[in-house]
Amino acid sequence: MVTSAEGTLEVYCPPGQPWAPHWYPDDVLEWDPRDDPDARFNRSVVPLAPRCRQPRFASRPTSRTSHGRVYSGAVFGHAAHTPAQGSPSAAYYAFGFWQYVDTLVYWGGSGGDGLILAPAAPVTDAAHRNGVKVYGNVYFPEADHGDRPEWLHQFVVKDARGDYPVARQLVRIARYYGFDGWFINQESPHRGDDGQGALLAKEFQCWITHLREVDPGLECMWYDSMTKDGRILWQDELNAENVMFFRDGDTPVAHSIFLNYGWNSKQLRDSVTCATEPRRYDVAAGLDVEAGKFPTNARCDAALAAQRHVVSVALFRPDWNPTVLNDPEILHAKELELWAKGNADWNGMAHYVAEHTPVVSLPFVTNFNAGHGNAYWARGVKVSSAPWNNLSLQDVLPTYRTAWTTAGAQKAGGAFAPALDLGDAYEGGSSVRLRGALAKGTTTTHFLYQCSVKIGADTRITLVVKSPTPTVAAVGVVLTTDDGADTVVDFAARPTTTWSALKAVVPAPLAGRTLTRLGIRVVADQDLADYAVSLGQLVLRDGDIPKDHQDPPEPPKEVAIRCWRVNNDPADPEPHQTARLSWQPVNRVYYPVHHYEVYRKDGNGGLVLLAATPNSVCFVPRVAREGAEDSTVLHIASVTAEGRRSSDRTGRSPGWACTEVPWA
Repeated sequence: MVTSAEGTLEVYCPPGQPWAPHWYPDDVLEWDPRDDPDARFNRSVVPLAPRCRQPRFASRPTSRTSHGRVYSGAVFGHAAHTPAQGSPSAAYYAFGFWQYVDTLVYWGGSGGDGLILAPAAPVTDAAHRNGVKVYGNVYFPEADHGDRPEWLHQFVVKDARGDYPVARQLVRIARYYGFDGWFINQESPHRGDDGQGALLAKEFQCWITHLREVDPGLECMWYDSMTKDGRILWQDELNAENVMFFRDGDTPVAHSIFLNYGWNSKQLRDSVTCATEPRRYDVAAGLDVEAGKFPTNARCDAALAAQRHVVSVALFRPDWNPTVLNDPEILHAKELELWAKGNADWNGMAHYVAEHTPVVSLPFVTNFNAGHGNAYWARGVKVSSAPWNNLSLQDVLPTYRTAWTTAGAQKAGGAFAPALDLGDAYEGGSSVRLRGALAKGTTTTHFLYQCSVKIGADTRITLVVKSPTPTVAAVGVVLTTDDGADTVVDFAARPTTTWSALKAVVPAPLAGRTLTRLGIRVVADQDLADYAVSLGQLVLRDGDIPKDHQDPPEPPKEVAIRCWRVNNDPADPEPHQTARLSWQPVNRVYYPVHHYEVYRKDGNGGLVLLAATPNSVCFVPRVAREGAEDSTVLHIASVTAEGRRSSDRTGRSPGWACTEVPWA
């Protein structure tokens, strides 16, 4: 049990729990992944996906389609105690509106817990799957937040060659963990004469330049705080006082700058002049949305003007307080308001920026998994009733959600609308449910995904669905092509009361065209006051899998395990064990492995999911003893995105990888 320097938060530390990494400037040079037992657990394994934008098919006609970017600086956990692979709780900031964000800053750090934070792997995995870059965070606290002047000098210290070893180490850290850049939030005042302050400011400028030289692909964002004479004096604009951190003459220094929040329209225009036209969108106007505040329309209108974006925007703390996080239903309602729907006083980010999509190649598979839930399902079977979060498992969620509601708001007689449903799933922890009233013969279409994929001669669609009233409505899909035309594809079958796969081939005349949108269409046979249909999986694929590649994936090999006994967890007093597992990953061209699942058998012989990860190392937070068993056998399965497993629940070939947890 520890008490955080950030407040009164108490965090129980399970033995063996790997944490997201954090350092101070005086110890970051000591880090070496070969000596860090937690390092492998925090590596992102998802590469940065390509993505695109189809302005013609934006959800709002008001959305601006010029080049202003959206930066989001969000907190996903406690600075010093963020689990590296999720945790057994659904109360988590499971952000899922990546289509409106260009870069995610992994915000955090404090004088008491560490100034330098690498992003937790699940956050990077989810962002990369959606084509969003992720920055680690460096925070030098203000004078009343525990600043120490020596940290500044330790950070920009030079070695005998005149290089900046901390910059080189931060490049090494980003490369190892797989993220894309660093945000530098320098708010510690320099304590010395003006000449020394100017020298320190120059050192920070040279430090950023050196970072770029060491790795030209690694990005750096600077916060508008320190001025050229070393003072902390927020400018609310880019000007002669802080431009040295943005450019040195015509030579770029930081890739972007986050302006403090007090800017006005004139300051934004002056910032564009100071940045010079080619780099206007490297200037981001800060919007303080901490503690559940929504941006104001006037502020967004000023930065993201209707005719042309003036600059980019940077949202500070769009995450939510624990009261919101503790109820996933409230969380998803708030997220809908902030990013997609808006409310009576706020337009929503969708009003200002057009959506991006990572659906730019085939195959595309989604299980509508939000990355957290109150239970977990595998092929429609509930394999765990425990709450969980792990954004590494989050799917690409639907692009278009301005017309969505929440599962709790769906009711008989209401508008027929989609919602994210954490009460049922085909794979993972959630599905998409459409529910409401339908009139006989009325065609209802809800577009789900924006795309940019070439349709082939044998492109196929599979939709896994179910409905409690399966015979009263037909379900199909609507495809929009690059010429703006919509084509309806009907399925030969209708949903059943259990999860079933509806399949269709895209009509041959569409071959060679580009698919730009995909939607769900429902037509009722009669007046329905309350109709519901759930979507569990969507697959777009060119042709079928070759027969010689249709076997289930192989299980992982060379499994190793280390266990710890737990007798002092105040929230879980029953003695149990935690475990760290590792294995050799499985490589496949067709049906590649998406993640691995760790199970155990309960007292009735049924399988219970304990953990899942796309990584080849896994922390299992709880293994309980069943009766007086001498050991507990853990079963590890390789799983494809479609849910094909190396073993079904009976353990048939090719089977499980197994290891034992001994009980003394």
